[in-house]
Amino acid sequence: AYSTEPEHLGDKYRHLTNYSINKKAENFIENQRVHEDNYGHKWSLSALSRHLRHVGTDVDLMWNRINDLIVKTLLSVEPSIARRTRENLVHGNCFEL
Repeated sequence: AYSTEPEHLGDKYRHLTNYSINKKAENFIENQRVHEDNYGHKWSLSALSRHLRHVGTDVDLMWNRINDLIVKTLLSVEPSIARRTRENLVHGNCFEL
């Protein structure tokens, strides 16, 4: 369960969630309100963006930084993916990573 107790703050995996596990929790709130996508434990990305804007987050800058991180991550592994692709070519364009 999520916690901000001091003894849990050092656990870098504590914030990770899994919907299939959380939906079994006794305090789980399922959103069955089609027009309220910010209700319950599972929000839409648009609801999250609205909330972040409401609390003062520059959402466009946030997504630009996330996209930049993704591109840089993929660029950093491109040489090894390309090498492994060449090594594992089976029928001209099929490969296994």
